Amino acid sequence: MYISINWLKIILNLNDIKLNFLKEKLTLCGFEIETTQISKIFNKSDIILDLTTTTNRPDTLSIIGLTEEIKNLFYFRIKNFQKKNQKFNYFTKSNQKKINFTNKFSSTSLFITSEFKNINIKTIQPWIKRRLLSSNIIPQNNINDLARYVMLEWGQPIYLYDSDKLKNLTNQNKPQFAVRFAEFGELFVDLNLNQHVLTKKTLLVTANNIPLCIAGSLISNQCIIDNNTQNILIQVSIFDSNVFRNSEKSIGVRTEASIFFERGINPFLVKGAYHRFLHLISLSNNNKNLDNFNLDFIYHTSFISINKQINLSLDNIKKILGINNSKLIIKTINNFLTQSDFKFFYNKTSWSVFIPFTRITDLEEEIDLIEEFSRFYEFNNFSSLLPVSKKFGKLSRYEILKREFRENFIKLGFSEVYNYSITLEQFNVPTIINPLANDYATLRNNFFPQLLKIFEKNISNKNKISPIFEINRSFKKNTLNNHFEETEKIYAIFSNKNYKISWLSKETTMNWFQVKYLIETIFNNLELKINFTKKSLPSYYYHRNNCLNIFYQNDQIGIFGEINPKLSKTTKLLKNCFLVELDFTKILTIKINQNPIYYQSYSYYPCLSVDLSLLIPIEINFQQILLVIRECGKDLLESIELFDVYEKFDSIDRDYSLGLELIFRSKNKTLVKSEIELILSDIEKKLKQNFAINIRI
Repeated sequence: MYISINWLKIILNLNDIKLNFLKEKLTLCGFEIETTQISKIFNKSDIILDLTTTTNRPDTLSIIGLTEEIKNLFYFRIKNFQKKNQKFNYFTKSNQKKINFTNKFSSTSLFITSEFKNINIKTIQPWIKRRLLSSNIIPQNNINDLARYVMLEWGQPIYLYDSDKLKNLTNQNKPQFAVRFAEFGELFVDLNLNQHVLTKKTLLVTANNIPLCIAGSLISNQCIIDNNTQNILIQVSIFDSNVFRNSEKSIGVRTEASIFFERGINPFLVKGAYHRFLHLISLSNNNKNLDNFNLDFIYHTSFISINKQINLSLDNIKKILGINNSKLIIKTINNFLTQSDFKFFYNKTSWSVFIPFTRITDLEEEIDLIEEFSRFYEFNNFSSLLPVSKKFGKLSRYEILKREFRENFIKLGFSEVYNYSITLEQFNVPTIINPLANDYATLRNNFFPQLLKIFEKNISNKNKISPIFEINRSFKKNTLNNHFEETEKIYAIFSNKNYKISWLSKETTMNWFQVKYLIETIFNNLELKINFTKKSLPSYYYHRNNCLNIFYQNDQIGIFGEINPKLSKTTKLLKNCFLVELDFTKILTIKINQNPIYYQSYSYYPCLSVDLSLLIPIEINFQQILLVIRECGKDLLESIELFDVYEKFDSIDRDYSLGLELIFRSKNKTLVKSEIELILSDIEKKLKQNFAINIRI
C-alpha cells in the first residue's frame, strides 16, 4: 500500500510532525514501513511510504481509514474545507428498492447497479492523476481512473461496464443481474484477452446468466469501457470474504481490488463511496447535464444500521496488559475512547462502549478493544519485566515416551524424517474445508508412500541407504461409528544393505532376524514385553508370507514385515526391504496404565555360561523351546542368547540348527558345574520327549 504524504497533508495538519516520528509511531502501532521514496510527480515533490497494514485492520486500507487512524494517534483534527459549490445529492432522485437476493445473489451481502448516460470524459483532473501515480497506479485518462481513485480513498472497488455493449450482449434493455458459481471447465476471457478455465469454486457476476466478471477480480472483454463509451453501468458489491478467497485461488489471479475483498469491506461506507464517485463524474463530465440520470439502488435486506455495544472491564485490562495503576488506566481509556470518537458510559469498574460504523468489521469482542487501547497507550510504556512463574513446567508423560522412542531409534542407526500430514485428495480420508491448494486437500492415513519415495530417491541418487523413521499423526475412518479418528503412529523402513548392529561390530547384511531383534531391543529398552503372531490378512505394503503382527499381551500395537514384492518391482526399491508400523497412541496408553516396576539388587556372584547346539524340526516354533528352557532353568537361568542360525543341510531338509548361549547365576552362592549339569540334563530330556530335538552341549 503506497501512501502520499502530500495527500495526507491535504486532510491532516502534518506540517509540525517530523517524518521519522510519524514512521516510528506507525510502526509501534502495528504498521510496517517497507520503504520511503522521494518522487517528483507533475513537477511537485512528494514523499511516498510503502506501508503494510495488519490483516485485522481492513479499515486502514483506504485513505479515509488511515487518516482516521493517524488523527487518533496524534490528537489531530480533520481540516475544515470551504465548499465552493453545494454538492448535488444524487440519492434524492434515485430509485431505491430493497429485494431478497435468494439464490440469485448467493455468497453476496450487498449488490448495487445503476446506469449513467451521456458520459463524455476527455481528461481527468491533474490532482487525481497525481494521487494515482503516487499510489503506483498508471492513469488511463478515462472514467476508470475515477473508480480507481474512489477505491484508494474509500476502500470500495467499483466495476464499470459499457451499457450499450451489455444490452447487445443480452438482447435486453434491462438485463437481470445475478451472482453464481461457474460450471466446471467454463471459459472466461478477460479484458487482456487472456483465457481462464473456471472451477465450481469460481464466483461470477452475470447478466441474463452471461458472465460479466469474475467476482471482485477480472472483467469480461465483451463489455469493457473504451474511448467510444457513452453510457456506463456501475456495479458495487460486497462478497463473503471466505467465498471470495476460494474463488480467487481457483483461478490463481490477484488484482488491485482483491485485497479489499479478501480483508472485508465495510458496508456502511458503500453509500459514501458511491456518492463520491458520482460527484467526481459530474466534475469530469463535459456534458454537464447529469440531472436526468437513471440511478437504481438494490440493497440487501440485512443491510441495516447496527448499534454494536462492547463491555470493557477494568480488571480484564489489568490482567491482560499488566498495568496496575487504576487511575492511570481510567484516565487513559477515557482519553482513548474520546479521541477515537467512541460513545461510552463509565461506571467505576467497566465501560459500555458503542462502536462507530467505521469500525464495525474489526471490533468484535472485548479483547479487540483492549488491543486498540494498548496501541493507543504505546508499547514503549509497558514494563519489560517478565511475569514471575508460580509453577515450573515439566514434560508430560506423552512427550517423555515420545522422546524415548526417538532416542532408541536414533541409537540403533535410524535417521528421522519429517513429512506433511496433508496431501492430495484421497478417498475415505478427512478433507480440509479451505485448503491452500489441491495438493494439500486431505489428511494422510498412511505415511509409507512418502517414506518409500524418500528411500527410492536416495537409491536413484546413489546415496548411502540409511534406515529412516517418522513419528506423525494418522487419520483413519472407524467403520463402527463412521467417524474419523486421529492417532499418532511411528513408521520405519530399512533395507538389507550393509548395516552395523553396534559400533564394535562389523558391517553385515540386514536379514529378517536382525530386523526382528532391533524391534525387540526398542521395546526392551522401554520395558515392554512384546510377542509376534502371523498376520492373516494380506496388505498392499507387506509381503503376504513374511508379515507379523506385534502384540503386547492381547493388544495389537503394530505390524512388521518384508515389503510386498509387487511394490518393489514397480519401484526402484530393494527386494529385501522391511517395514514397521507402530500405534504410538496405544503404546502410550499401555505405558500409562502399566503396573510399577520393582527393581532388585544384582547378584554379587559370578555367572556360568553354556553353549547349546539344537537340531530342531522345521515345524517347531522357537517360542516353544524358550518356554521349556526357562521352566527347567527356573531362578538360576539369567538369560538366553541366540548367536547362530543354520537352515540348509545337505542330507536333512526338514531340520534347522540353532546355537544358544545359556547364562546361569545365583543370588546366594557361587554355582558349581554339577548343579548346571542337572539342569542341562533336564532340558535335554524334555526337548527330546516333547519336540524330538537333539541337543549337543
